[in-house]
Formats: sequence, C-alpha cells, structure tokens
Amino acid sequence: MANSTASLIHIKGRSNSCGAFTVDLDVLQQPEQQQQQQQQQQQQQQQQQQQQQQQQQSAAWRRLVLASSIEERPALGSCCLDIFRRQQQQRHQQQQQQQQQQHQQQQPQTHHQQQQQHRK
Repeated sequence: MANSTASLIHIKGRSNSCGAFTVDLDVLQQPEQQQQQQQQQQQQQQQQQQQQQQQQQSAAWRRLVLASSIEERPALGSCCLDIFRRQQQQRHQQQQQQQQQQHQQQQPQTHHQQQQQHRK
C-alpha cells in the first residue's frame, strides 16, 4: 500500500503544507475518464447518423406524397418501403451495438471498484 501511493505521489509531485502527502485522484482515474469520453463521442456520432436517416426517410415519404401521377406512385412507394426497412434493420443493429458497448464498459469499472475496496 505505502509503496504504491509513494510512486503515485512522485508522478504528481504533490505534498501539502503539513508535509503529509495527498494522492491525486486524477492520476488514478485517467483511463476511466478517457473511456467515458470515447463512449460519449460514439453516442454523439450515432445520434447524428440517426438524425440524418430520419431526414432522408421524411424526404422519401414527401416524394411519395408529392408524386402527382398515379403511375409514379407504385414505383416510389416500393422504393420508400425498401429505405424504411433498411433503416429499421440499421437501427436494430445500432441498439444491439450500444448495449454491447455499455456492457463492456461496466465490467472494467466494477473490477476497478473491487480493487479500491480491497486496498482500503
């Protein structure tokens, strides 16, 4: 215990006025913070993708509604349905991926918490 804390303090180079040393939690938590930042970035990217898909979908439906002649409608309709089905599949895959990512990220954190409790 004493050895590990000493090495951490040397890294940070910190001691308070009484001469007693303080362990900086920043040093301990950096890997976890980086992981969380990556997770947030991934979620933002996925949200942007979903928004773009929704815009494409609504544009396709508008085209279907605006198709003036009855002859155009069947062709456009099948095209829209294809797009709609594809997007539903993609959404389902994305949800599965998100669940897997969250599960993976929870495991190392609980492991880290167990180590901390053991140190105390």
